[in-house]
Amino acid sequence: MSEERSLVFPARNPFPPRGTTSMEERVLDSALSTWELDAPTAELPAVELLWSIAQRYMSGFATGLRGQGQVAFLHGDHGTGKTHAVRHMLSRLSARPRSPGPAPYRLYVKAQDDDFLSCYRRLMSQIDPPVLRDLSLRFLGAIAGVEAGRAYGAETEASATEALREEPDHLYAMIRDMMVEPGAVLQSQARELSEITGDQEDFQRALTSLLDPLLEAAAYDWLVGREIDPVDASRLGVSGSITDHELCRYGIQLMVAMCSRSGRPVVVVIDQCERLMLGEVEETGRRNEGLLHSLAERVPQENGMLVLIGNEQAWDRMRRDLKQRFGHNVVASSAMNLDQAVRLLQVYLREVSGAEDEIRPFRLSGVRALLAQSEGNARRLLQLAWLAYERAAPDRAPITRAMVERALDGEQPSSRAAPPGPTTLGEVVARLEESERLTVVELGGEGLIAFDLHRDAAGTPHGRSRPMMPWPGPPDGRADHRAAAREHLPEDARAAVLRAAGVPVTADVVLVCTSPESPQASQAMDWLSAAHPEAACFTEPGADVVELLRRTIAADPLRLPYELVALRADPDSGRLLLDTLPLFPAGARGGESAEVTVHCPPADERGTAFAIVAWRGDAPTLVSVHSATLVPGRRTFTAELLRPGRVRFAGLRGLGGPVKEDRGWEELVAAVPDKLDGSWESVHVICAVEISGPLGTVRERLLRVRQVITVAAEALLGMLEVSLVVYGEHSYDRDAADQPVVVAAWRTTLEEALRALGDLRLERRPGGYPYAAQVEDMLDTVVSRLSLDAEGRSVLLTVGDRPPHPPRVHRSEILPCPRRYDWEALLSRLDPHPGIALAAICDRPPDQADAVWTRLNGGRPAASLDTVDVRRLVADVGLPLSSARRIPFPMIDGVPPSHPPTLSEASRVT
Repeated sequence: MSEERSLVFPARNPFPPRGTTSMEERVLDSALSTWELDAPTAELPAVELLWSIAQRYMSGFATGLRGQGQVAFLHGDHGTGKTHAVRHMLSRLSARPRSPGPAPYRLYVKAQDDDFLSCYRRLMSQIDPPVLRDLSLRFLGAIAGVEAGRAYGAETEASATEALREEPDHLYAMIRDMMVEPGAVLQSQARELSEITGDQEDFQRALTSLLDPLLEAAAYDWLVGREIDPVDASRLGVSGSITDHELCRYGIQLMVAMCSRSGRPVVVVIDQCERLMLGEVEETGRRNEGLLHSLAERVPQENGMLVLIGNEQAWDRMRRDLKQRFGHNVVASSAMNLDQAVRLLQVYLREVSGAEDEIRPFRLSGVRALLAQSEGNARRLLQLAWLAYERAAPDRAPITRAMVERALDGEQPSSRAAPPGPTTLGEVVARLEESERLTVVELGGEGLIAFDLHRDAAGTPHGRSRPMMPWPGPPDGRADHRAAAREHLPEDARAAVLRAAGVPVTADVVLVCTSPESPQASQAMDWLSAAHPEAACFTEPGADVVELLRRTIAADPLRLPYELVALRADPDSGRLLLDTLPLFPAGARGGESAEVTVHCPPADERGTAFAIVAWRGDAPTLVSVHSATLVPGRRTFTAELLRPGRVRFAGLRGLGGPVKEDRGWEELVAAVPDKLDGSWESVHVICAVEISGPLGTVRERLLRVRQVITVAAEALLGMLEVSLVVYGEHSYDRDAADQPVVVAAWRTTLEEALRALGDLRLERRPGGYPYAAQVEDMLDTVVSRLSLDAEGRSVLLTVGDRPPHPPRVHRSEILPCPRRYDWEALLSRLDPHPGIALAAICDRPPDQADAVWTRLNGGRPAASLDTVDVRRLVADVGLPLSSARRIPFPMIDGVPPSHPPTLSEASRVT
């Protein structure tokens, strides 16, 4: 037996054979304190989160403000550590007398069936008669202090309240000295109790009787839910024993209120809520869930802390409105991963070895075997660890996977054979699971380089390299490599090599020798393989390990599906909900692409955020966030998966290469307005532009169109469709052909419309009629293309100078339209339609413009080309500029959210 083996094998089995923590309903502070000191506790997520909630509660209570309570729900399967987490929290709270502030009262009850009255009796009975009497007196004293303040001022209230907290019996002296009126105090108490107990006068009578030595015992029995005889009920003035479940709820609320008004925090824990909620009688379960819902609302209001504990079935079947009451205080005691299993074993091993980060005698393969056999259940894992220790103890042998399998032979034979070892470095990386770590050590001709790899919560592999440790001294090329290495490596070289490799206790090891001809590399390979007997060893002469790792990571398939975060407006309330659009399924590899269509609303100067999340069940994990400054509107683009963790967006003008977003997730979510205002509806803006006349004037008209549609897009938060129609002059010259109206764009995006404006070819055409333009032809084109029965709104904006041609000979002496179009008849089909608005910009000022332009502007004088106020024009046609906050995420149409419980409610993205 080697000295090293004897040092790392504990002298006794540190693991509990039952692997469980029990919790009694009545436990002394001394017992809790002793348990907190003696019971090993790994700071697993459920333990840490529950304790942080308790700390927030104690800090909030110390402020003295009302409504500083907390409510939490702890859920998980049996054996995952729920009871341990609660007992750890209560034990640490019991030690608070060493800290400023009073220690809280702690009440714990475990439901045995669906009888809420039984729970109430066992919960309230944990408060002894002297304590309950003291709370009642202090509660009344707090009310008396307020009454004294009303009579004599704030200073008197403060001094009286302090005196009553120090000595509650001082209340009798205040009444005797006429500082307070007894009737006024009782009336104030009645008002407070009516809010807490739902106008149940029996509670005030019982509290008053609790202060009478002759009635104290009966009052106590009534308050804690015990049966009392009719004579005692008559003496107390109550209607009878507490048998109604609503009265039980009121009693708990009253107890919490008395504690908080007396300056004492109180923590109420109800365990095994599934027995209350999921009993044999469905109606009883719904009633009990309603009682828990009421407590979840009221206890925090009264500055108490309520912790409900249940299994996964209770959480899954709980009504959504009750789930929402817990907010971020939902604590999941779930199956452990490898890192958490190692931490759990370490806290027990530390009790006997004193080492902080030691898992020996376990090897990492042994821990994995425990984790697989226990399925991540903490209780079962500790039981198996105890069993594996007992099996290995006689030989003091390392606890490997094989040892765990042998230990289970007599208890739970495993049918799973050990998987074959990896044959390539790519296989090793592929087997790397979330929370696991891998250290790759390259032993080359110049020295040792270690690479640390891990997967994040999204399943993305990451790696980094450490500085190289060069070999001391030059190799001499002797055939006896190890002899040469011993000469070239100093005596402490072995320790230096192990230190440079720096393998974390939770990491797997891969040793890659790229220079087998180097004596130093060969000797280091021997030392490291001996120190890490479960390491995968490869000899790859001349291999580029960095490039090999880079290619391996890039080729790794997605472990979780990727989706794009977007917003969806609820069609009824207008409330904005976070949702996602699927991009890539699990198993996708680099090179795959997906086409996505979204609406990009106006964002702030930092642009629209394109966030990618990975989904594990109903839990999202943020993968990446990039932003782009885009023109608002509907966008179709391509998402390209470059490698795990990296998505490129192609086809978004303004995005080019992805720009990494510097805003955090919380900041982005906080920037989302609660709801959209009434301007969120698609509007079709038809821009009809006259292109006859001086080229400088035509360019000015096109500039005004560009300004109008850009401002309209801002007003409509990007929900804009644009059409561009250009018209010119009729020709009555047989040698010059009549040019038709041109539809340069129809129902397109703002971006495409701006591009169409820029592509227009402007040139003077000979032979045109100088006194009118093709306004009537443009109206015929618009009317024929525009469906008057279509839903949504449309705006016809006409920009030009000349009037239309009449349909026949007219007194104006303007030649008739060659096609005999009647502009007035066409316009009358548009003007009265409720979904269509008219707007016009004329070259001339209103007092010089033809009267037709007033008709084209909906009966209002047309705006002048030189002086038009574009923003006012947009507002005049019913598109008021939105004052809503900018929207940081793209929008999708009103379809049901794909993951409503997680993204739309709490935005709980890690």
